[in-house]
Order: sequence, then C-alpha cells, then structure tokens
Amino acid sequence: MTYTGVFVEDSAPVEHQVFTLSQNTPNPFNQATTLSYELYSSGEMSLTVYDMLGRKVSELERAFKVAGVHNAVWNGCDEAGAPLSSGMYFYRAQSQGMVTTGRMTLLR
Repeated sequence: MTYTGVFVEDSAPVEHQVFTLSQNTPNPFNQATTLSYELYSSGEMSLTVYDMLGRKVSELERAFKVAGVHNAVWNGCDEAGAPLSSGMYFYRAQSQGMVTTGRMTLLR
C-alpha cells in the first residue's frame, strides 16, 4: 500500500463513495497548489484549508457542483489575502455526508 497523504475519515465502501480527493500538486509548494476532486453525483461540496492548530484559514469551495472532475487552486494566503507562513496545512473536503482530509506543505 502506498501512502498518498489523503486521509479518509468516512470509511464508506467504494460503491457508496460520493467523491475522491487527490493529493494536491505540487506538494510541497511555494506560490500555489491545485487540489483536485471528482464528484460521482451532483451535490453540495465544500473544500476548506486549516492550519496545524485546526483553525480555518481559507474556504476554497462551498457550492453546488455537478458530477465530474473539479480543481481548486490555493495561493497560500488566508481569506483576507495575507500570505501564510511555511508549514503543514490540512485540506478537508465534504459532500453528501462523506468527509476526506489531506495534508500539504507550504514552503516560503
């Protein structure tokens, strides 16, 4: 088994999965990173970035999305646009009762 850096909080069987969340690329990153996910059916989707203390630093997505592949770009800044310091950050995706979390590293 290969570690991908994405942690699944809801261990739903594959046939009941609502979406898949890929590891951000590039990782580690400096200027920006892309987070990709695939929704298997249309629905509400949220994608949020947290710091190591669990504080929300940026909400990248919170909207109804159609089924398919989607990308969100995070520029390493908080919601006010201020650049954040180097370190590990977590991204959390949630849709239709399923939650998945991954981690990424910002290097300034």
